[in-house]
Amino acid sequence: MGLEIITPPAGAIELEDVIQHLNLITPVVPDLYDEPQPEPLPDEDLLLLYMQAAETKIENRTGLALSERTLRLRCDAFARSIALHVAPVIAVTAVKYLDVNGDEQTLPDTVYALVGKEDAPRLVLKPGQAWPSTWDIGGAVSIEFRAGWEDPEDIPAPLRIAILQTVAAMYEFREEISEARTSEVTAGVWSLIADYVRWGG
Repeated sequence: MGLEIITPPAGAIELEDVIQHLNLITPVVPDLYDEPQPEPLPDEDLLLLYMQAAETKIENRTGLALSERTLRLRCDAFARSIALHVAPVIAVTAVKYLDVNGDEQTLPDTVYALVGKEDAPRLVLKPGQAWPSTWDIGGAVSIEFRAGWEDPEDIPAPLRIAILQTVAAMYEFREEISEARTSEVTAGVWSLIADYVRWGG
């Protein structure tokens, strides 16, 4: 059983948010007509990398999907309740399985329901329905779904601030970045995310 990324995260914060948080100034240079034109920040690529790393770090610590992405969960068979292992979940887009003959089938959404979308998303049977039999092979069932917040502005403010603070720490100590430093969370960041940590599926 495992999660695969189909469509990567859209990003919980914008580069402009980071630039403002770090008090960076975008330099301008004159063009041929002596009109000021914006020039890319010297550290723009590095900042984008830190933004991705910071979002991943906060997600790993909380068990949340922050910005929207599409995921695929593979499991060996159907079960009474199938945990999706990440929250929040926006919608399930497809449930496919290998039948007893090894042929791929798509399960109609009249059979199952998504419950606990915000806290503990899982698939359950609708009343009067039954899971179909599957081929006895690993990964016979695949569930595709959209997870995260559709609008980054809806991500709780403490989580967005935690990402900004993590980016700021990475940027400040960019000459000293190590595996230990990139995996740790500061006390200030932990205080922001502690209330959002998911315990369990």
